Amino acid sequence: MASSVDKSQSFSSCLKALRLQSEISQVDMAKKLGVARQTYLDLERGKTEPRYSVLLKLSLIFNVPINTFFAHSQELLVEYIPLKKATNIQLMSELQSRLGGIECESR
Repeated sequence: MASSVDKSQSFSSCLKALRLQSEISQVDMAKKLGVARQTYLDLERGKTEPRYSVLLKLSLIFNVPINTFFAHSQELLVEYIPLKKATNIQLMSELQSRLGGIECESR
């Protein structure tokens, strides 16, 4: 699903807009993220910033690039490209291209 999130939105309002657009309750979002309901509410109300692991999960849940949540501050909103099931190498390549050519070390 392509996102209709505005660049001027903050992380919290972007998160709420995507959740509502996806018709997911706050309780269900907390469960999907593996966090307490209050923790999720704090994220959506802008009282706390998300951990990187939460950003990754949100990206997968909504099928959007991580920078979608921060487009307001970085002006990095990119054309929506759905993530596909991929091997680690394919995923690293996709991340590298979305981050503008930053080299990723393979282990």
